[in-house]
Amino acid sequence: MNLLLNARDAVCDPGNDGKAPQGVVRIVISENLDTNMIRIVVSDNGVGVPEEIHERLLEPFFTTKAPGDGTGLGLSISYGIVTGMGARLFVENHVARAAFCIELPRIAPAGDAEKSETGDHLS
Repeated sequence: MNLLLNARDAVCDPGNDGKAPQGVVRIVISENLDTNMIRIVVSDNGVGVPEEIHERLLEPFFTTKAPGDGTGLGLSISYGIVTGMGARLFVENHVARAAFCIELPRIAPAGDAEKSETGDHLS
């Protein structure tokens, strides 16, 4: 939820003239069957995250928001939750946007998950 709220805060403001781009937040979920990883990417069309602060983004109380607009705890708490599940949380800059990625290990290999969904499992 924190990644979505941060993306919302980062998107471009369309302004009153209607000529500026609309803000866009995207969520993409994919899986890599070779590594048994699930990848969740929350991206926006904001200005991106300056490279010089990438390393500090996950520090408690570090914020890029104006005073009174953020505590700097959201990403550090999210990082703690994600790493507690054996996963990774990191940021990637793309052309004219930032993307926060979570890579989670699958609980069961893809073949096992498909069998349990169809009822094809041993009792």
